[in-house]
Amino acid sequence: MGIERFYTTTFTRTILEYTNNKSVYITATGFLGHIQQANPDVVQFYQGKFALTHIIWCPIDTVIKEGDKITTGGVDYSVKSIQKNSVGYNQHLEVYVEEGK
Repeated sequence: MGIERFYTTTFTRTILEYTNNKSVYITATGFLGHIQQANPDVVQFYQGKFALTHIIWCPIDTVIKEGDKITTGGVDYSVKSIQKNSVGYNQHLEVYVEEGK
């Protein structure tokens, strides 16, 4: 059994699109993943760049980009950084997000 068994949370991904001379967020896709609060070591690594609050683990083929907005349970998160773990048995993305942005 791999990491996939933890993908029990549904997320909605919205992207910023420019249309009619203005920028608007539109719903792009949904995906399953796992979210948890970031540990202090990771928060310290990003100190001064942004207020990292949570990390989302999701399938490696999930379409997601920095700057996207992710929503789950009525809470919005802004994607700040993505780490692709493509070696080994539990291949996945780690998506570093900031809550409420």
